[in-house]
Amino acid sequence: MIMSGKRGVGKSTIAANLAIGLTLRRYKVGPLDYDIHSPTIPTIFGLESKKLTVNKEGIPPIQVLPNLSVMSIGFLLENKDSPVVWKGSTKIGIIQQFLEDVIRGNVTF
Repeated sequence: MIMSGKRGVGKSTIAANLAIGLTLRRYKVGPLDYDIHSPTIPTIFGLESKKLTVNKEGIPPIQVLPNLSVMSIGFLLENKDSPVVWKGSTKIGIIQQFLEDVIRGNVTF
């Protein structure tokens, strides 16, 4: 887990670089971006236009490379520049849904 109480310190950049590094070592990796207010994982990987789908098994992550899939709250937002005004219970619910419903397979998130 990579976290900080401050914005703009490079958490997502570090997570993305770690994911790519592990992928190059043949690990199956899937960063899970819980940043509600400024999710940048979709931008870092060039996936801003991607939207999540749901199937009978759950929510499949977005595939970047054969061994790299990503999941981000950013895939749920209509406009990444619009402010997110969610109450605490909504934020907790989204995180819980990601933990329960994202199809992980043999990928480590």
